[in-house]
Amino acid sequence: MMKKTHSRNVHIGNQGEHIVSAMLSESCIVREVGQGKDSGIDLYCEILNPKTLELSIHFFCQVKTAKGGLNLKTIDEKYLEYWGRQPAPVFIFAVEYSDEKRIRENHRIWVYDIPYVLAKKDAKTFGKEEPRREVGEKF
Repeated sequence: MMKKTHSRNVHIGNQGEHIVSAMLSESCIVREVGQGKDSGIDLYCEILNPKTLELSIHFFCQVKTAKGGLNLKTIDEKYLEYWGRQPAPVFIFAVEYSDEKRIRENHRIWVYDIPYVLAKKDAKTFGKEEPRREVGEKF
């Protein structure tokens, strides 16, 4: 009888998605994209007004679970372009860990604002002034 298995990367990525989903569910309705459908988007979210329960702003999440850290420069340009074409803003949630067996207990989460990253890139390409704000592209 053949055993069904998953790769270690799928298992680690799954943990990261659940950590981000649980964190966001405090202030959003979070809908997961089904496993096995690597569309470049892991979570669909709608911000929830805690008093009225009214749903408002939509955004999408791509979760990256990385040992040590994520370098945005290693992400292929085609993915940045894909995220830039989405009907809602896309944010990368990087779940950084050091010990694979303790990801849930010992991790840090960084958020990369893809619309801001792309606006800065476009400004540089077209010789325009880069957009400014109080937080960087990673917060």
